[in-house]
Amino acid sequence: MEGIAVSQLWRYPVKSLRGEALQSALLTPDGIEGDRVVHVAGRRGPLTGRTRHGLLTLSASTGPDGVPWIAGHRWDSAEAAELVRRHGGPDARLVADADPARFDVLNLLVATDGAVARLGQDVRTDDRLVVGPVVGGAGAHHADPIIAPPPPCVSMLRIAYERGPVTVRVA
Repeated sequence: MEGIAVSQLWRYPVKSLRGEALQSALLTPDGIEGDRVVHVAGRRGPLTGRTRHGLLTLSASTGPDGVPWIAGHRWDSAEAAELVRRHGGPDARLVADADPARFDVLNLLVATDGAVARLGQDVRTDDRLVVGPVVGGAGAHHADPIIAPPPPCVSMLRIAYERGPVTVRVA
């Protein structure tokens, strides 16, 4: 199928906060490098945007040195900690996390533009839709990731990151 390429690429340096759009990223067997390397924790474990909706209003990015930033502050700063408490509750704190189990289900979720359109959501504005690469040009033919076979680009991404590392760029 011609015209299929990575049209969007997203990373979420701090789990449950807004992600950052990328032009390129290194895919490793652990997923996108720098993805979900920090999470918000409470008294009983990780806090998520599903239960602490205010967390989804905070933006996270990665500095040139690979360190996550929250709304313009290093993740390990007093300012970032205060923002997370204000948006996630008084028990919210930031924790570095390199455990492969830090991902809810998969370390790399690839979506097609057809599947995203079918959901009626926009990756850029809907914080509930957490994907890494979005494959464009697949259209309605690949709108159901369970029934339709994945487009060749998705299969190549899967093989590449399983063998990893490989750099992926937005077309």
